[in-house]
Parts: sequence; C-alpha cells; structure tokens
Amino acid sequence: MSVRARTRPAAAVRLRARVRGISAALFAAVLAACAHGAPRPAHAACGQVLFAGNSVIYTNNLPAIFVELAAAQDGGGACRADLIARGGATLSELEEDIARQLASGTYSALVLQEKGGSDLCVLDTQERASAACQRLIASHVRLAEAARAHNVRVLYLGTYQFVPEASQALVNAERELAYRMGARHIPLSERLRAARGQQPALPWLHADGSHPGLAASVLMAALVHKELAGSLPPSAALCSRIALYAPEWTPFPVTPHQVLTAPAAGRRCLLSDEQMRAVFDAAATAGTAPEPLQ
Repeated sequence: MSVRARTRPAAAVRLRARVRGISAALFAAVLAACAHGAPRPAHAACGQVLFAGNSVIYTNNLPAIFVELAAAQDGGGACRADLIARGGATLSELEEDIARQLASGTYSALVLQEKGGSDLCVLDTQERASAACQRLIASHVRLAEAARAHNVRVLYLGTYQFVPEASQALVNAERELAYRMGARHIPLSERLRAARGQQPALPWLHADGSHPGLAASVLMAALVHKELAGSLPPSAALCSRIALYAPEWTPFPVTPHQVLTAPAAGRRCLLSDEQMRAVFDAAATAGTAPEPLQ
C-alpha cells in the first residue's frame, strides 16, 4: 500500500518525549505446545480470540476478563482466548510468533496492541520515511494480511496518554495504521482520559501510575466485546476467580486459554455494579475527537 503524506511533526515529537518505554525481562522458558481443538459454536463475540501485545495487554489478565464478560452475555463458557505478549515488546518483535499461531487456523479474531508511542512515527513525514518506521508499518500490514488469509478478523486496540494533545496524536497515529492494515481501530485514549476525569475514584491506573488499572482493563475488554458482538455485555458486578497479572508478570511465549482462565483464588468481586456501569458508560462513548490528519 502506498504511503500517504501526513504531517504532524510537533505532536509526534512531544508525545515521544512523554511516553516512557515499559521494559521487562524476557521469559526464557518454553511452554510445551498446547493443542487447540476447533472452536466451539458461540455467539458473535466468541470463537477463539488471539490477543497480542505487551504488558499493557496482559496486566490484570485482559484476555481472561474478555472471556468473563462474554460468558456473562451468553451464559456459558464458549469463548476462548490465547495470548502472545512480552513486556516492552513491539508487534514487529512478536510478528513471527503471531503469524505461527494464526497458521493453526483455530482463531476467529486477532486483537493487536502496539507498544505505546512506537506508532507515532507515521504522523511525521521524515520519521515515516525512516527504515525503522517502514519496518513497523510493513510488519503491521503483514500481520493483518496473515490474519485475513485464515479468515480472522483484525482489531487494532489503542493505548493511552492523558495529556490532551498527546492523547489526540496517539489516536491519529493508531487510526492511520489501522487504515493501512485494513483493520478495525478500537480507540482507547480519549475514552479513558474522559472517564478518568469524570470518575477519578475508579482504578483506572495500576499502582505504578503507568500500566492500566483494573477499570481500564475492563474498559478495553468491553470495547473488544462491543466490536466483535455489536453490543456491550451486561454491566453487572465483575466477580471471578481468575489471576490478575501484575506488570512484572512474565508471560509464556504463548499463554493458552486454560492458563489464562485457571482459577487462582476464591471467587471475589473485582468491580461492583456501580463501578461496572461507570466503565461501560465510558465504553459507550464515541471516544475520539482528534483533529483530522492533513
């Protein structure tokens, strides 16, 4: 696909100055291969979904939260989710692993999330022409093409910044990449920024002040559900036994559904009815008001 000239250098430079990379030690052990059976029949949100990204997507066990929300909608456990993630990783670094999983032919949807700020290069003419940015764009496009070759829907899940100009620039960069990929963009930053201002008492951020808090992870899971099913799941209290992974958790090369959803504690309510309604109110908003790209 040809590169269209887009110029937002000031926004890209300012956002790069604000975004801190999230690093973690690489996991050295190899998980024994887990055989995936054919997906069981499910409602529109389900089948088998592959989540891929870095610590933003695995903190609080986002894939398992998505499965819990989908189960609340259909009353069962037909939805399955696997995870490919590594702390601080870009999608380019995970490309081979993601493509290998897609080749199994078991997935109905792929949810990709880039390391925050890495995709800003597409907003600046000079940066976009760099070898690094061209590799990033090409990797995103190849992943989307690999997914479609196996009849897998592709969703590009955004990340977030709380400075207004930075947030808007991030949404624009994600939207541009999603366009190039032919993927559905799920913008997060403006929704989360507004929700945090309106409901500051909710756990939007992790204790480290950078990674998502439980409310932000539920918001992301609800947005993925909304995109795949066409509607939000019920906003009842989120009660579960799943493990809530910390940012320093070291994921397997491929973390399968049975590991993500394995009971790790007694059943406890993570967010109340009222808190879930506030999160879903944020998910119901349009969430984007960036300036059009020029």
